[in-house]
This record gives sequence, structure tokens and C-alpha cells, in this order.
Amino acid sequence: MGYEHLTSAERAHHDEYCKLRSISDWPGFAAAQGNRRDAARAWLEAQRKDIFRRAEGNVAGVQAG
Repeated sequence: MGYEHLTSAERAHHDEYCKLRSISDWPGFAAAQGNRRDAARAWLEAQRKDIFRRAEGNVAGVQAG
């Protein structure tokens, strides 16, 4: 699965995380930017876990697949 299969929300979080990660070693990188990077990563991880739970049939009312 590639970038083209992501939803618009997933793309937005992915893009934000990647951009902030790429500049995190710059001298002017602010703590607020680090917080946003961490929040974007946490959202992506939660989304991935939800997709796996659904695929494995571990969500009530959702067929595995």
C-alpha cells in the first residue's frame, strides 16, 4: 500500500510528521513544533492500530478482512 491509498486525513498527518521530522535538527526548531510532530505521529500510530484491529476482526460489527 502506498501514499496514494491514504485518506486525505492520513496524508495530512503523514506530510506534517515527515516535514517536522526532517527539520527537527535545525537550531530554530521549537518545542511547539516537536509537540505537533509527536501528535501527528501518535495519530498515525492510532490509525494504523485501528486498521489492524478492523482487519483482524477485533472491532464489533466490522467483518475481518
